[in-house]
Amino acid sequence: MKTVTPITAAICLPAVSHSSFANNNSTNAEQNGIGNSAMSDQSDSTVNFSQVIQSQTGDGNQAVADQYTDATGATITQTQIGDGNIATSEQFNNITTAQLELLQSSNANAAMTRQGGSVADSNMTVQ
Repeated sequence: MKTVTPITAAICLPAVSHSSFANNNSTNAEQNGIGNSAMSDQSDSTVNFSQVIQSQTGDGNQAVADQYTDATGATITQTQIGDGNIATSEQFNNITTAQLELLQSSNANAAMTRQGGSVADSNMTVQ
């Protein structure tokens, strides 16, 4: 019987799921499969209390999420189920409590969503 030491578990965990926090923002990526990539950028100092949630099940998927220029309480949720999907989402320019949801189910889909320009209390869903 093989046991996993706490050091080994700590090294393996970031490969499965990653979270980070800055300016009360959060990003979470969960990947199941081979060759997936997920990137989010909330580095703009005017992004506050916002979150990115990315979930990928399958192989060879790519997800990119950017929140910048005065995004407050904004949420991007990207879900990909299948192989070879590409998702890109942006929230920018005076976004307040806005939600952007993108779902791709099947193979070889590509989608880009953008929400910007004085948007408040809105929800955008793409499938």
